[in-house]
Amino acid sequence: MQMDASRMETLLTAEEVAHMLRVSQRKFEDMVKAGRAPAFVRMGRLRRWEPEVVKSWLKENRVGYASPEEDQS
Repeated sequence: MQMDASRMETLLTAEEVAHMLRVSQRKFEDMVKAGRAPAFVRMGRLRRWEPEVVKSWLKENRVGYASPEEDQS
């Protein structure tokens, strides 16, 4: 499967994703190695992240308290 040039331009580097997550690049690399980071696209030795995947990962890993309206079933 090949990606078109416009899609390639939107892929994020590890540094950019680390910045989005507000963690150091070293911490982000540790997260990737431990399997606790968003899925990435591998192109040879390069790893790149799709912005939509990173945003989805953030939503899925959100931790917080439910509001009283959400807590009632």
